[in-house]
Amino acid sequence: LYKQGEIQQALSLFEEASRREDAGETVLVNTLQALVKVFEMTDNKGEKSAVKCEYYIEKLEEMPEDSDNFQRYSVLSQRYAMLKAEADALAAEAEKKSKSFFKR
Repeated sequence: LYKQGEIQQALSLFEEASRREDAGETVLVNTLQALVKVFEMTDNKGEKSAVKCEYYIEKLEEMPEDSDNFQRYSVLSQRYAMLKAEADALAAEAEKKSKSFFKR
């Protein structure tokens, strides 16, 4: 589904699989990948999306560097951090403009 561009449907399945007690790091990284993609595609980068991304990033923090998934996790966490910083900067700029508009 993910490779076919059906990101939301893939995300739902990944999140369901990641809630299983025996979910491995590949499932968790796949879930993070789908979450970061949704975060990237969404114009409104809401707090709920950010919290979900950060949850999986923290959950995978202890992954050993020699893990097959470490490189992908590292790229995804960096990508999320960049997207979050951009979203925060845009939100701050919008708030600043809004405040100056209402001061008139």
